[in-house]
Amino acid sequence: PKIRSNFFPSVRACEAEYAFHEKRLERAIVERMEETLGSGARQGLFSTPDQYQPSASDLIQQWLAQEAITADPEVHFALLVSLARLYEKQGDPQASLTAWQEALTIQPQHFIARMHLAGNYEWIGDREGARRHYQHILDHPETLSRAMIRMVSAKIEATATTA
Repeated sequence: PKIRSNFFPSVRACEAEYAFHEKRLERAIVERMEETLGSGARQGLFSTPDQYQPSASDLIQQWLAQEAITADPEVHFALLVSLARLYEKQGDPQASLTAWQEALTIQPQHFIARMHLAGNYEWIGDREGARRHYQHILDHPETLSRAMIRMVSAKIEATATTA
């Protein structure tokens, strides 16, 4: 069983690991924003831990307009990811695509950002765009586990079969 789970991870194992990576990114982003923008940053963005304030988009845009923020790649990336996630929650994949693409100019090999970008391409029906970004992940597997490689491979197969 141990060999099977290490070399042939189940769908459940893949989903659990991906969820872990999502949560870890979310925590890192909030921590980085609070370090730079102060402890009120979280309250300015979220009414509850998973619910953005109605004014969150405007606040993020104000922060992104500050030269000191864009000069710090970590904070800049964190804000763009927050903005992309906000647009996803609002049901706006086009706006989210733009934010994810800009975030990837800062960290081009970021696994979760690239997965979201590919997912947004799927959302708008651009299967080729999705496949291109999933393939990009597989072309740079240095930090990926077998489970994440399997999950991305399955995504590529799914986009190919629905074409």
